[in-house]
Amino acid sequence: MAHGRDRTRGEEKQADSGTVVGRIQQTGEVLGQEIAPTEISRRLATPSVRALARRLGVDLGELQPKGERFSADEVRAAAGRKPAVEKRKEPASPDAEMSPARRAMAMAMSRARDEVAPMTLCDQVDISAWWGKESATLRLIRAMQRACEAEPNLNALYEDGRLNPSETINIGLAVDSPRGLLVPVLRDVAARSDGALLQQIEDYKEQAHTRGIAQSDLRGGSILLSNFGALAGRYATPVVLPPMVAIIGAGRTFEGVVAVDGKPAVRALLPSPSAPITAPSPAASWPGFSGPCWIPSLRRLRSSAHPTVPRL
Repeated sequence: MAHGRDRTRGEEKQADSGTVVGRIQQTGEVLGQEIAPTEISRRLATPSVRALARRLGVDLGELQPKGERFSADEVRAAAGRKPAVEKRKEPASPDAEMSPARRAMAMAMSRARDEVAPMTLCDQVDISAWWGKESATLRLIRAMQRACEAEPNLNALYEDGRLNPSETINIGLAVDSPRGLLVPVLRDVAARSDGALLQQIEDYKEQAHTRGIAQSDLRGGSILLSNFGALAGRYATPVVLPPMVAIIGAGRTFEGVVAVDGKPAVRALLPSPSAPITAPSPAASWPGFSGPCWIPSLRRLRSSAHPTVPRL
């Protein structure tokens, strides 16, 4: 009977091993080990201070307490001296934080890469005769006006396999803004006064940095101007935005030594690349062939003290 009672108690004990959460298999497997803190950290800090140090990312093993043990204030001070660790961000999709203006610019750049084969011509112009006395942007606009009148194929759009010269000179002016690069259009510059052009340029700059430029003012350009020298750099390869076929870029003005009447002289020089482009068209209509022809027009107008440009 005693043997039977011992067997019954053994069965009850075995059954009791899982009465709360179900039967638990008794094995010798170690599921995990708690890593005990080092003897140094135990001796120099209380459990609450060690917990605070873990929460703030402070390694007490690298520090010395002011007294017998670390205080909570010492841990907080150490955390304040520790360089902030940037949280790892998940990679965002390309369009996640892109403004509509930047998205449009990216699309235009992609189209230019696919459709445009650039041919860039670079030169520099002595502008000492008028530098500091007149608006450089206005000078460039008037120079482009006369150059386009001399070479109409550069003031044109390439559409449906054809080069279509524009009846009016509509200059797209690159303007920087917090939302990206915008290209508002100065329409029919030949029919407008210097004052009217300068005022519209200032209006576009103000709109670009405040409320934005109307979509209607961003359409209809027939040639482009980039005054990139206002930011940095003497020379660049400006990007033509299809369907336009040419762009003028103006670099940063600098003082250089040139020959004047056979003698060296220091003069104000304006670097200016022009980038007429070739579109997928027959060679006969390739606008790049006109590029060298209009550079002299730009040089004469930008360098002379009194250019023959209408002052309306």
